Amino acid sequence: MEITVIHLIILGVITVPVSNVTVNASGTDLVEFSSSVHLSCSSSGSSLSFLWLNGSSEVAASDRVQLTDGGSTLTIVNVTRYDQGPFRCRVFNPFSNGTSDPVNLTISYGPENIYFTISPTQESFEEGSNTSLSCSAVSRPSALFNWFLNGDLQSDTGPELTLINIQMSHSGNYSCQAFNKKTMRYQTSQPSVVSVLERISGASVKSSTNMPIEGSSVNLTCDAAGAVFTRKWVKDGSNLTLTENMILHDNNRVLSFISLNKKDSGEYSCKISNPINTEEATYTVVVNYGPENVQITGPNEIHIEQTLTLTCSAESTPSASYTWTLNGAELQNSAIFTKNITELSDSGNYICEAMNNVTGRTSSSVVHQLSVTAVKTSPCSAGCIAGLVIACLVICGAGFGGGYYIYKKRINNKPQAHDTEREEHMYENTSEVYENI
Repeated sequence: MEITVIHLIILGVITVPVSNVTVNASGTDLVEFSSSVHLSCSSSGSSLSFLWLNGSSEVAASDRVQLTDGGSTLTIVNVTRYDQGPFRCRVFNPFSNGTSDPVNLTISYGPENIYFTISPTQESFEEGSNTSLSCSAVSRPSALFNWFLNGDLQSDTGPELTLINIQMSHSGNYSCQAFNKKTMRYQTSQPSVVSVLERISGASVKSSTNMPIEGSSVNLTCDAAGAVFTRKWVKDGSNLTLTENMILHDNNRVLSFISLNKKDSGEYSCKISNPINTEEATYTVVVNYGPENVQITGPNEIHIEQTLTLTCSAESTPSASYTWTLNGAELQNSAIFTKNITELSDSGNYICEAMNNVTGRTSSSVVHQLSVTAVKTSPCSAGCIAGLVIACLVICGAGFGGGYYIYKKRINNKPQAHDTEREEHMYENTSEVYENI
């Protein structure tokens, strides 16, 4: 003090040093955007100057910040969360300075930036499963949370809502609402859908008839229990390509055949799906048709004592039954006709007629002309023919030799009358043998 007094005397001015710097606030519990605060700085000393600090940064005047009373008063209008401090007041004069203790403001704000999540993250949940809904928001103090289903307030509160063994009744639009009891402000999330689905089961494909006939109309109906989203038809392992005689309707539930064709036969599958699972059902369509393209195979010529075999065939599902007739008389009911040919009268027009007992249709008659001959030609090889020729020549030579011997004997011996008759009789017999050969 003595040094200071000496200094002040030399200058001829009495100067009091800075001391006891304090800050008083009009309030410290504030609400963002709606509260204002006045900070007043006081200090002992003379020729004082004032500087305000927010943290380590100097506070400058702006639209919301006012410095008055020579800078000793700091007014902040509509405080924000960034105005919470700590605020200090620094006081100085040419020879000394001092700084106040920090003043902190408690500024309540929010809620804002609300964030709603569903776990596990998926569009749909199987009936009987569990799910958890979470809600968060930026808020001071921490927000309180309420839950809504389809706009109706639920009894559950808190940042998390757990749904256990969910049922169809739990489906709907969920939203959460955050509330700040200091700011008295609310914020509500956008709704999120929780879809609870029943698992698909009991898939089946049924036909409107058990006996589909070519040309008739038939419906195949694909049904299942549970929540059905999509139906997809497959034929013989490949995606079904609709033809002119097919129509899909009732959201692909029904496959209609306007006029069945035999090419429509096959295995039809219906795949029923939802986001939970997929089931498949099959049905085999057998189109009954015919008979058509009837044909007879077999010989057109045959000899007596041979066996006749004629075969009648037709395109037909189920297999056709066959009837044979000859010259208007019914012969046999089978696809294969057999007969031992004994008479020339077995010749004629053999007629086959095919019938489908399911379609009730009968084919046009098919005619097979058969000719029966009396002589049976036996095949003989070249060796066989040569043997027969040689045998004939031997027999002929023997006949001529015997005849000539008898003739010479009769001339030379002048035979009696009865001998002559006997010789002539032998000659005649030899001649007959030759003729027969």
